[in-house]
Amino acid sequence: MLTYKTKNGIITLYQTKGEQKMTNEFKDYYKTVQEHGYDMVNEIYDDLLEELKESYGYKYETWERLNEAFLAEYNNYISISLREAVEILEQSTRLVTDQAMYVNAGDCKEQVQAMAYWTYRTDLIAEFKLALNSKLQEDIPVFQSKANQLEDEVEELAEQIKDKESLLEDLEQDKENAQNENNKETVKEIEKTMAEQITLLEALERQLVEMEEDLEEAQNLLDNAQSFN
Repeated sequence: MLTYKTKNGIITLYQTKGEQKMTNEFKDYYKTVQEHGYDMVNEIYDDLLEELKESYGYKYETWERLNEAFLAEYNNYISISLREAVEILEQSTRLVTDQAMYVNAGDCKEQVQAMAYWTYRTDLIAEFKLALNSKLQEDIPVFQSKANQLEDEVEELAEQIKDKESLLEDLEQDKENAQNENNKETVKEIEKTMAEQITLLEALERQLVEMEEDLEEAQNLLDNAQSFN
């Protein structure tokens, strides 16, 4: 069992005593780390999209601060053999240079494993950021299409409301003319029609408010995704 103290507490790497690992998970190191990074993205992606809709100017730094626990705990207890540690240290381009993270881990073997562990953690977070940015960039055309669609629907709905308001103005004028002519039946019919049109207008206005909210969310998602790095 290897135990490393961190700023957030204690991280423990468990290995079964006397058990020799027959496989080398990190033989193709960056392929493995990239797979882990994409797994992290898939785990948080749907929730992230909901967060990106909430407000304009939502940055990665904000998300990272709110999700420190997830980033710190993901694969916290991964077991790294000495053979795998060597693969990591030979292949990584982001070697940990802070000796405090591994010199007190134990004997030479344990120090190598500790250095490899923290190097893996550094690479994991870096590859997670790259995978997340790639996923967002890949989906931006979808976000753009949705925003464009909602914008068209909002414009169409606003035009329908404008037509209803114009119709009601015409009906009001017809009603005044009928009143001047003392045509009570016509006035009654016009008032009935106006009541129906007012009900339809109010429904359209409620729909417009909801659709404008959807459009704002879609535009936030698009803008935030484009700048989320």
